[in-house]
Amino acid sequence: MIEIEAPTLPEVKIAANDNGWLIVRTNPRCERRVVYGLRDLGIRCYLPCEVKWKTTRAKKTRIKIPLFPGYLFVGLRTNHTGAHERLYEVRCTDGVAGVVMGTNGAMAIVSGGEIAKLIECENSGEFDHTPAEKSAFKVGQTVKIVRGKFQGVVATVIAAADNDQVRISSTGIFAGVWSEDADHIEAA
Repeated sequence: MIEIEAPTLPEVKIAANDNGWLIVRTNPRCERRVVYGLRDLGIRCYLPCEVKWKTTRAKKTRIKIPLFPGYLFVGLRTNHTGAHERLYEVRCTDGVAGVVMGTNGAMAIVSGGEIAKLIECENSGEFDHTPAEKSAFKVGQTVKIVRGKFQGVVATVIAAADNDQVRISSTGIFAGVWSEDADHIEAA
């Protein structure tokens, strides 16, 4: 199994006074080209990515792909002096197909808070779909959920399947039986 990371994109910093980010549509498979082009112009942008396995010729490679293919976020202050010139630069960047417009004809805006949440989810590994080495959970073993909507819940393994799913049973506030991804749990 080969593990190769895609070139990392520069860090995005969210300011407390961020009033919004534009949604930019890119040409097919041109997201990274647009990110590098905008960064060269000094324009802040964010391309959320997820991590998946890609199998080619019996080789398994870890790759980063856009979470929203064909879209990225651009941090421009639309009410700032020179915003029209910066918007023109964004639209003329190689690989940009256009700016997403809302139903009212204005540019669609995503709040800085929502972008910060996406960055937090990406940094915490919520978009990483490549489990570490498959661990063998045993029936009756106590486990703790470390990722996902039931994070922090302690449960008991009742079955372990070959497809990276573990059937668990929990008592307390989240009482029930359900399947959980093996990479979302660890031994308690």
